[in-house]
Amino acid sequence: MKKYIIVIILIAVLTSCKLKTYTVTFVDENVELAKVEVKKGDNLDDIDNPTKDGYIFLNWLKDGLD
Repeated sequence: MKKYIIVIILIAVLTSCKLKTYTVTFVDENVELAKVEVKKGDNLDDIDNPTKDGYIFLNWLKDGLD
């Protein structure tokens, strides 16, 4: 019986250790530009700046706030 309990606990521990990932979606004027999967604790690095004819990209905003 002890072996079954140990196996169940081991399975529970191993399956709960999976890292969370988040989908970050970049949107401009209700148009989806890109989606990036990010692991919990990671930073968004090396993201290409968007391009749009007649516009110059200045910076990224978080939640629409500078």
